[in-house]
Amino acid sequence: MASKITTADCKAFIVDFVKQNPSVILSIYGTGPNGLSTVEQSKLIAEATIPKNWKRESKFKVDPDDDFEIHSVNVPVRRCQYDGTVTVDGSQFTVGREFCLLPDKYEDGIKFAILEKPDSSLVFGPYVGD
Repeated sequence: MASKITTADCKAFIVDFVKQNPSVILSIYGTGPNGLSTVEQSKLIAEATIPKNWKRESKFKVDPDDDFEIHSVNVPVRRCQYDGTVTVDGSQFTVGREFCLLPDKYEDGIKFAILEKPDSSLVFGPYVGD
């Protein structure tokens, strides 16, 4: 069955998600004395909330035997890849796509998987950057 979701739909989903839970992006570099300054945080979130700044790098069929960490708009992330996620088995998803923020600037530093359920709803998946 062909996916009904477009790349533009995914980009809009990412932007809306980041607006509701910017910690998912900020947690990659950290905040405070050892992380991004307040000005750098503002710039990063501004960049992440522009749909055209997200580039789709791949689309894949989800293996039902894989597990995925998913993010919620209601749960702040303090440390990327260490907290703020719930693990869900891949059988709940049909298609995955990887999106990278400004790859010419950040390379693979800010990259996430967006997962699609059979009902065409989207889920903000795991951090897949370097």
